[in-house]
Amino acid sequence: MTATAVLDSPVVRLGLDILGITPPPPFPSAFDEHIREWEAAGTATEKIQAAAGDALQAMLAANDSTAVEASRVALTAPDGPLAACRELAGDCHRTAIALRVFKGLSTLVWSAIGLAAAAVGVAAAVAATNGGLSLAGIIARARLEIGRVLARFRAAVEKLFTGLLRQVTRPPARLRKARFEARVEAVAAQAHDRWRAGRRLPDGTYDPRPKRTTDQAWIRAHGTDQVDIANTKYRDLPADWQQENRASAIDAVSGAIRAKEHGLDLEEYDTVRGIAKDVRAGWYDRNGQWAPLDQKWPFDLLPEVEREKDEVIARSAADLLRRPFWRGRSVGLS
Repeated sequence: MTATAVLDSPVVRLGLDILGITPPPPFPSAFDEHIREWEAAGTATEKIQAAAGDALQAMLAANDSTAVEASRVALTAPDGPLAACRELAGDCHRTAIALRVFKGLSTLVWSAIGLAAAAVGVAAAVAATNGGLSLAGIIARARLEIGRVLARFRAAVEKLFTGLLRQVTRPPARLRKARFEARVEAVAAQAHDRWRAGRRLPDGTYDPRPKRTTDQAWIRAHGTDQVDIANTKYRDLPADWQQENRASAIDAVSGAIRAKEHGLDLEEYDTVRGIAKDVRAGWYDRNGQWAPLDQKWPFDLLPEVEREKDEVIARSAADLLRRPFWRGRSVGLS
């Protein structure tokens, strides 16, 4: 017998009236409707994600340009649209599961309340014909027991949704790290593309620049320790040939975050210049031992071409922090 059937019984209705409890509306059908809606939303979001992923792969296969690479970085970032679709689909399905559990708990509790009310109703009927029973005592005891049931029910529901909330909410630290890594990858990829742009040939390829790598995973995957860094996208480079651009990108993104936290305008040249000084300081820490004399001067005394290298990377990081992203998100910390 369902909870609705129990609560519809005349004896139970009498008991509920005596106890002063208002029965709920026919909730199973309402739960089922919401469960179907959440599951449908999750499935639809998964289809959108799959279609967007297929479109992205087709675009990457048909084009090889800086703009396409920038689009790939933005779309596939840990907090980008594809990840947002995946998270949203998961949240929808988890919500549907929670509603199923809540429906089951509600059915169980209201069935128990219905049975208790039935007992009160029967007792009331008996008391009406037999003055030896205390109706007031029966009602007081029934209310006490029902109160205990409801208290346990509330505790169970609170525990359920607290656990669900932990599942669907990403910790802020994890989100900050994901956004930081996405920015670093974007800035490093842009730096690599700027470097090889000067080697671009009329046919769209680049003047080869073969180098040797010590990245064992890359060597195993490609069957060689030789890599043409000019004709290889940043994301496909071995780790040792990503290292310098990545290190500069980390310094630039970190400097831009600090500037934003201190309320500085990321569009101002002085702010970008300050970030560029951080980039240069990091570069010097890594390369100062072999750097030529004209690259060992303080930042303000460096040749303009050297300052410009650092300022371009700094501006890339600053732009990423200012740029709006997926539905109000930004590519980085905000």
